[in-house]
Amino acid sequence: MKALYIVFLVLLPLSLPAAQVYKIVRPDGTIEFTDQPVKNSETINLPSVQGYDSSGGGKPAAQSSPTAAPAKQNGNSEYLQFAITSPATEETIPNTGGVVSVSVNVSPALQKGDEVVITLDGKEVARGASTSFSLSEVYRGAHLVGASIVDSSGSVIRQANPVTFYVFQQSRLNPNNPINRR
Repeated sequence: MKALYIVFLVLLPLSLPAAQVYKIVRPDGTIEFTDQPVKNSETINLPSVQGYDSSGGGKPAAQSSPTAAPAKQNGNSEYLQFAITSPATEETIPNTGGVVSVSVNVSPALQKGDEVVITLDGKEVARGASTSFSLSEVYRGAHLVGASIVDSSGSVIRQANPVTFYVFQQSRLNPNNPINRR
């Protein structure tokens, strides 16, 4: 019986996110919860329910579109499109030897004095007037790559949505493992 009440208490906030809840202790010691006030009932203040915005297709808001932040005026030109094209979102890259190629798409072309800055797991790892970069020492596991366009003063003009990718490295300890035969 106690297990039933515990399950009820756990599920109650999910089913009544905006309702008032009342607790009733019966003379035999049983506890009841209701959404109707009853004599000698105790008001229960439930925490607000954590929501989820499904408009992003199940992805975090930062990854919902191929071009992220709105373009900012840079002289007479605006960057209409800026996105990381390689690696792809959720891509698994096998046996890289620690080297991963990162490419970005910039439209219109990168303006004189502007640079692309590449970050890996929150740290700057490359910078230049190029749209392709080769990152070294990127080892097994999940990684987050980001890209920004900065002007000559270092101000961020545009940011691309970050991309999560995975590096798969074959095990040297167990090379015959079926998972290593990708």
